[in-house]
Amino acid sequence: NPVRRLAPGVAILAQAGAYPDVHAKAAYKEDPGMFYRLLYSYVESGLPIFAAMNCMKHAITVVGHGPIPPGASPKAGPYSFAWDYIQSLVVADDNFLPYRTVTFDPKEDFYTIDDIDYFVVPMPEKVYFTSKAVMEHTMAILTKNPYTLDFSYLKQPIIRHFLTTSSAYKRFLSKNESQLPRELVLVSLELPLPQFIWVSEVS
Repeated sequence: NPVRRLAPGVAILAQAGAYPDVHAKAAYKEDPGMFYRLLYSYVESGLPIFAAMNCMKHAITVVGHGPIPPGASPKAGPYSFAWDYIQSLVVADDNFLPYRTVTFDPKEDFYTIDDIDYFVVPMPEKVYFTSKAVMEHTMAILTKNPYTLDFSYLKQPIIRHFLTTSSAYKRFLSKNESQLPRELVLVSLELPLPQFIWVSEVS
């Protein structure tokens, strides 16, 4: 049972001071894409993801993703997500030499991305929100009054979520100051922030 395979790892992570965030694909039947958007957000954050597959009775570690194909067509709808354009994941599998690419195509791989049924992420201690909470809050800001923001100047807004440190975020603002609104840079650099912050990027 792959869930049982993950259980010892979850306990070890907790004992090591991490805070495991566990997700099951079955919990997202109404929005299957959410399961993969959550997984992708943690990949973008540079956190290792332990993933289990029922069909293989096996677990792997997801450590990265492949490139977005150049010229990828925009997805339908007012918004799309960066995950919608990802076609492969990079994983470490103890049955193979590291590292290997996993896609959606069953003809190319021993197993596919669709075979992932569960994943667990070791969250650092001072992360105060899960990726799911951040995604839900972001969509509320983007789509619901009185917060509705206008991104009509973007042909097809693409949303990407990731976790970073406040120091890395402020370094990015300082380095790219000339390309960003001055008010955003000044306020963000003076704003007291926790050690880890979530970034919701719309581009």
